[in-house]
Amino acid sequence: MAVKHFHSRRSHRGVAVLSGLVLLTVVVVLVLLNFRGPGAWAAVIAGAVVIGLVVAYFRKRRQLIAYELHGDGLVLRRGGEEARYALQDVLDANLIDMPTARNYIRHGAGSGQGGADGVGQVLTTFCAVPLRGIWAMRTGLSNMGMSHFRHSLVLLRTRDGGALVLSPRYSEPMVSAIAKALARLREGMSGTVS
Repeated sequence: MAVKHFHSRRSHRGVAVLSGLVLLTVVVVLVLLNFRGPGAWAAVIAGAVVIGLVVAYFRKRRQLIAYELHGDGLVLRRGGEEARYALQDVLDANLIDMPTARNYIRHGAGSGQGGADGVGQVLTTFCAVPLRGIWAMRTGLSNMGMSHFRHSLVLLRTRDGGALVLSPRYSEPMVSAIAKALARLREGMSGTVS
């Protein structure tokens, strides 16, 4: 089987929030300066440019996430970090929407919250879409249902009771490729047993 590459999509929620903050800052500065001459406009434009450069710098530094499906396993990469999962350790892969992913993470995989050794935990290390914290606001992608498969996430459940939430750019082809690889693996295992 040839290696299949899947790339993570990016969430632009942080940029939307920071853009709103820049706009609010511009309005507040203009009101405070009461439109006093060209010096006020220069200060406002300089401030907006500085904030824009800071945002661009941090966006460029973000680590890229990539997924590779090999004949025997799945390789997940985020910057210099890499994780490998053998296909026999993967239970299944499913499409999942944002609210369901948040609930799944909040309540833990399966029935337990997961132990200190990582068994039974839901990992979001290789997910570029924020599911926790301030950036996980309820707009855009989070309001879409399962009818928007191309915007959904991938829930990869493992045999040890854990799970991973992944955010490939195109979720449906990734789930399909993993399902086909698992079917081939199970076919091969049942063929050698009989």
